[in-house]
Amino acid sequence: MKANRISDNIYVAEDPKFGTYNKHIVHRLLQQVQIDFSSWIGTQAFTTSNCIICYQDGHPEIYSMGEAGHRICLHVKGDDLWRWVYQFAHEYCHHLINGNTSGNVTGLMWFEETICDLSAICHLDRLIALCGVLRIDNHVKDWIVNCRNANLGTVQSNCREYLKQNLDKLGQPLYQRGIYSNLSTTMLPLFQKNPCLWKIILQFGDMRRWSSLDALFRHLRNTADDSYSLSLYKLQNLLVGQFPAPSSGAVP
Repeated sequence: MKANRISDNIYVAEDPKFGTYNKHIVHRLLQQVQIDFSSWIGTQAFTTSNCIICYQDGHPEIYSMGEAGHRICLHVKGDDLWRWVYQFAHEYCHHLINGNTSGNVTGLMWFEETICDLSAICHLDRLIALCGVLRIDNHVKDWIVNCRNANLGTVQSNCREYLKQNLDKLGQPLYQRGIYSNLSTTMLPLFQKNPCLWKIILQFGDMRRWSSLDALFRHLRNTADDSYSLSLYKLQNLLVGQFPAPSSGAVP
């Protein structure tokens, strides 16, 4: 199948199932997801393996193509701008994490899914902020804002207790979108305040191999730099409890 190359390592398949859409706008928005991730995590976003965006009936997914990279499958048609960004930002976050894409929700895959849900919301926020620059009509912007808000979860006033109450559910090999959404919405302000916190995804690896959040956060603390170590401290405190705070020179 023919594909349009929209960046050094991102391609969009020429698939009639996507319908007729404004390639100039849609491809620009997909590029923006990569550009924003590069500003958050560094140039690694431009040096990963290739990913090709294809159409798929049903829910979006990511598949490994071995050394060739990933196939990201979206379920979107026409100029449905918010869905292009929302779905791609979620799956592209999986691509950057670059773990096992078997589809099994085991180990700490629930946390990866939470982070990818957060990615979708953060990139919708970027889309909304750029509507004027991209000359997107106000009525389309209003629709994007409504869709963004409709996909937010509920902020948990006691996130640690909420997580503790739902650990059994999260431990089951079932997708728990409502829980992921509530957790990501609660975590959102930390990532808004310090986008460098996104660097944690470079340290995830295969999330199925982690036995607990405590083990993961020990690893994240050991690999953190000063641009986000204090924010990481706040994230762990939000989810599972405190550990010794980093030096005062760390970025909040």
